[in-house]
Amino acid sequence: MDVMQILNYPSENKSLIEPPTDEEIIQGVMDVSADDELWIP
Repeated sequence: MDVMQILNYPSENKSLIEPPTDEEIIQGVMDVSADDELWIP
């Protein structure tokens, strides 16, 4: 893959430039918690 393609890859580039908002962080944690609960016997 070309280096410029990597640097211009939208989602990776956006996450490096723009830190997530509190809501996005909380939603990410909630999503992980929901996934974890599926595996608890």
